[in-house]
Amino acid sequence: MPKARHSLAILITAFALNCLATQSVAGAEPKSADRARQKQQAEQERTELRRKLDDLKTDIVKTEKAHGNAADALASSEKAISNANRTLRELVAEQQRTQQKLQLLSQDLRQLEAAVAQQRKRLEKMLREQYQAGQEDRLRLLLSGDNPNRIAREMRYLGYVSAEQVKAIEKLQQDIAAVEANKADAEEARAALEDIAAEQREQKALLEKEKSKRKVLVAQLSDKLSVQRKQAGNLARDETRLSELVDRLAVMIAQQRKAEEEEAHFKIEEARRRKEFAEKQRNRRMQYQASLTELEKSDIDALRLCCAAR
Repeated sequence: MPKARHSLAILITAFALNCLATQSVAGAEPKSADRARQKQQAEQERTELRRKLDDLKTDIVKTEKAHGNAADALASSEKAISNANRTLRELVAEQQRTQQKLQLLSQDLRQLEAAVAQQRKRLEKMLREQYQAGQEDRLRLLLSGDNPNRIAREMRYLGYVSAEQVKAIEKLQQDIAAVEANKADAEEARAALEDIAAEQREQKALLEKEKSKRKVLVAQLSDKLSVQRKQAGNLARDETRLSELVDRLAVMIAQQRKAEEEEAHFKIEEARRRKEFAEKQRNRRMQYQASLTELEKSDIDALRLCCAAR
């Protein structure tokens, strides 16, 4: 394109200099045919320039469409990244809640385990004491001669206390199993959240990479559009200058043809006048010759009369 603009500038300058030269040098003004050839050449250059301008405008439309698509794709990437960031924030918040739940469950589990251990110690102590003194107590109750109903109640009470201790331990163990199950579920949820977060971070990295590519493409297309629009502006200005040159040449051709027609008419009139003058001169010479001939004839006749008289 710079080379074309350079040659076009040379052509326009040459035309302008030629016009100035032909106007300033007397007797060296070219014929209208020369002007017509110059005009034809300028029109051909203008036609080629308009073709290039039309092609460039078509390319600009394509580039603008590609730029719009790339900008839309970049906006989609940015939106997807924004959504990914929001999802990651939500996952992080959920992970924090899950971690807090795990900590609470771990704390509950430790407390339950401590309670079970304490209950077991009490039960073991009670069983040892009952083992050590139980047989003697039961025998003493049986041999005390006390009310049989009271003895039966005491025996049932001792068995009831032992059974309640065992039930309490079993209940604590059930609570521990439930807490452990909840903890396992929470651990599984935490692991699943970590997997989802890792996948989201990987997806975000891909989106960031794609965004960078699209951003570069948008910048490249923007630069290309700027160059194309500048070229289109230059071509449009050159086309205007060529059109002005063609118009000036058309005016000069019309003036030249008019001058040539006037000159031709003048030459025809001059030739006609010269012919008329020559014809007049020829007629005058003929008349003069006739007059001389008549005069000579008169003189001869007069001389003959004189000679006859003698």
